[in-house]
Amino acid sequence: MNELKQIVETQFFDLLEIVDVKPGEWLRLYGFSSGKTYKVYDKIGSSNNISKGCFWTRLGKVNNRWYLVGSNPLHLPITYTPRMKKIYLKQNKGKYPSVKQALSFLLPGKGKEIKKTNPAQLTLKDIKNKRKKLEKKFNKLVKKNSLKASFKQVTDFVYEENYKTNHADFYKDLAKLGISEEIIVKKIQLFGDIWNFFPHRTLKGKSPAEMYKKRHGKR
Repeated sequence: MNELKQIVETQFFDLLEIVDVKPGEWLRLYGFSSGKTYKVYDKIGSSNNISKGCFWTRLGKVNNRWYLVGSNPLHLPITYTPRMKKIYLKQNKGKYPSVKQALSFLLPGKGKEIKKTNPAQLTLKDIKNKRKKLEKKFNKLVKKNSLKASFKQVTDFVYEENYKTNHADFYKDLAKLGISEEIIVKKIQLFGDIWNFFPHRTLKGKSPAEMYKKRHGKR
């Protein structure tokens, strides 16, 4: 009863990212809502040969040790940059998500279906139509948020990209155009699609979607 009391008093649900693991003993997890790192003792969880990724899970402290409590955690094979963690922390303002909110990230909205697009099945006409739709969405975003950035400026960054670290620097360039981090995060899918469906000089004027189609499409 004492242990249960400790769990009730300390437990919280959050998105946590794996920092490091000692197989058979513990996992060190970073909490997105608190910005803190927790050493979590779990023999089975630390023995599953998982060294990267995130968990939606619940933690509780017993006798000054953190443990996984409740149902089995859901593992997501994704990681976040330090910059994205700061943005997440700033937006949450120390508030922890609920299980219902976590589920909403994984399931389609009411009355909606999950649509999967396979670039290999797209025709060149489909790609051109996709570009037109992306331009309309971007211009709508500009109008709604009174931005000064033009669509051509964004696609120019895509075309001229020659980033020495990784393509995440593309988002730094967007900030130079006066697009706030908050808008970038909320519309990350839009900017990701612009990156994938518009030409890159390094790809000889082709887009990643066209290159994928050429490599994996029907011949």
